[in-house]
Amino acid sequence: MDIEWLGTFLLAADTLSFREAARRRFVSQASVSQQVAHLEAAVGRPLFQRVGRRVVLTEDGEQFRIYAARMVALWEEATSRTAEAASHRVAVGSVPLLAETVLPWLARQWLAALPGLDVVVRVGAPAELLAAGVDAALVREPPTDRAWLVESLWTEPVALYVGADGHDFDGPSPDAEHVLTDRRLLLDAGAPYNPAVLALLSQSGLRPRTLRVDHVSVVKRLVAEGLGAAVLPVSAAFREATEGRLWEVPLAALAAIRDPVFWVQRYDGLAHPAMALATRLLRRRRDGPVG
Repeated sequence: MDIEWLGTFLLAADTLSFREAARRRFVSQASVSQQVAHLEAAVGRPLFQRVGRRVVLTEDGEQFRIYAARMVALWEEATSRTAEAASHRVAVGSVPLLAETVLPWLARQWLAALPGLDVVVRVGAPAELLAAGVDAALVREPPTDRAWLVESLWTEPVALYVGADGHDFDGPSPDAEHVLTDRRLLLDAGAPYNPAVLALLSQSGLRPRTLRVDHVSVVKRLVAEGLGAAVLPVSAAFREATEGRLWEVPLAALAAIRDPVFWVQRYDGLAHPAMALATRLLRRRRDGPVG
């Protein structure tokens, strides 16, 4: 049984919504459902039941909630014992996209386990982060500097999005060819997959006008305002799509393109307890049911 399953269960139990639990966990709703299913299999009892579009706790779920809260509290108490050993400052960096998606999740888990940790967060391009002397960083392309240990975490699927304002979500999806012919393609300047996307579109006879933007948050805002279309990692557009601000445009060829996530650390900081914990948390997210 993974402590992450218990945390997700408690969040879903508090909100009575897998969607809201997913939003707060910065994961997909399918990941929340999978974690709950793993937990129910481990317990041997159903913990939730669906009532219309909502979920409610079963009687077994109500009882298990009490024990789950105790187990999570005991885990937090046990892990906080290492806070004193990791009390000095550490600097962690992230490129803009991962600062929106992965970093909030990591910071919440990390600081809950090490409440005495003094963390400095820097956001910028990879070269800027490494030059700033961070101890570790979340990046989308591995550095070539041999002073860094590079660990590949996972890859993210990407999709084509347009602004959803005024669209009928029950109606037909927009046609990708028309979208890319009529609109400018906004490119997240930090996305390593841009050349592959443009090559793929060119092979399909599409050569959209492009506009490069430095920050993915700005790309999403411009697309939501109807100023173009963009290819984005699904996790990066999850909230805007859920809230009805972005609409995914089907484009099957994009299935071959993935956005990578790397965790890089300075070799001279590998033994630090706080950095070791951060690495374990990220590996758990990669290898476990969180996905």
